[in-house]
Amino acid sequence: MCESTAGGTAPFALCDPHTLWLVASTTIAAGAGESTGVPSVRQESTGIVARPGGAAVNHARMRTEADGRNPVAASRRGRRRRVAVAATALLLLAQPFVVAQPASAPPTACVAQSGPASLSIIPHVPQILFEIEITLRNAAAGVIHDDPGQITLVSDQGDQTNPLTAAQAKSMISNPSQAFWAAFGLGYTGYLLTKEHQDALMKHVHDFIWTATDIPPGGAEQGSLFFKLPNPKTGQFLLTMDGLSAESGPLPALHVICALVKDESAKGPPAPPTVRTYAAPLHATSGPLVITLTKVEFARDATSADVTVENTSDVGANLFFAKPATVLRDPYGKSYALQDLKTTLDDLVPAHASVRGTLVFAPLPRPPLIAAATLSMPNVQLGTDVLELKMEIGF
Repeated sequence: MCESTAGGTAPFALCDPHTLWLVASTTIAAGAGESTGVPSVRQESTGIVARPGGAAVNHARMRTEADGRNPVAASRRGRRRRVAVAATALLLLAQPFVVAQPASAPPTACVAQSGPASLSIIPHVPQILFEIEITLRNAAAGVIHDDPGQITLVSDQGDQTNPLTAAQAKSMISNPSQAFWAAFGLGYTGYLLTKEHQDALMKHVHDFIWTATDIPPGGAEQGSLFFKLPNPKTGQFLLTMDGLSAESGPLPALHVICALVKDESAKGPPAPPTVRTYAAPLHATSGPLVITLTKVEFARDATSADVTVENTSDVGANLFFAKPATVLRDPYGKSYALQDLKTTLDDLVPAHASVRGTLVFAPLPRPPLIAAATLSMPNVQLGTDVLELKMEIGF
């Protein structure tokens, strides 16, 4: 889509100045005189010719006067002209392999760090390919090596894939059916696949595709990973960069969880919230306190855990200062804070009693993006003691 002079939008094919000139010229030539109410005149018939009897006849004048006397005929001619203009515009739009060009959403960076290496990624709107810009930084004293063959992408739908090679990416770009499948089979929108667009996209892949590299101390390298189109239901994905090594030996893998960027212009009605529930009858003990986890629910806007806290001591336990510090941590070290206003667990646990409630946290990535999480509730006051309730949760 492109901006029109009237402040609205115009179809993508009209963004081309040559196409715009042709359609505008056709429209002006065909519709001249209709908007002002002046009877239309065929300019090619303005010459004066003689009848067999010798009387001169001005055909243009006759047609003009006839139009005034016969508005039905004039209306039919006007409709024919408008149909011709519409047909011309449709022919211009009906090019092969055309899919609408999306309005890209602002990119969002996701970051992970492990040891001296850090990885920043920016996912792009999936089109013919799914491109992820990456920046790998080296804070070590020596060179860091990487192996693109050990990079994997896992979606929250359970799909796992590896980056495309340059040859694979170019093959997908040059395949006309890929554009059709992206637009109509998977619901994505993509580029207008003219030869020029194919060449430009292939050059982009050639110039920016990520390859094995050595990153000097304090340096950074940038590039792009290209993947086949993900499942349209994908909401988040996990990018894992393994195979990093330094002069001292192998480095830990980098794991980045990020949201898939969608094309807002192709977005339909909002989907109903989906909830995934995991039964997790787990127990953890800290002194005379026992916490039992019975269920974990992953929703789009929150992650909730149903718990029971039992107090077997002779004094009451106070969770007032513990709840604001309660967090869930994913396997990659990121913490998700408790949403205290949505939490229903009581602050006080009487002696020899138990309380039940729901702990509500900021939304965690859903399995299979994570396989475990750690629940930590510090600062629990029990008389003069301060305890921490902590448990490992597997999904």
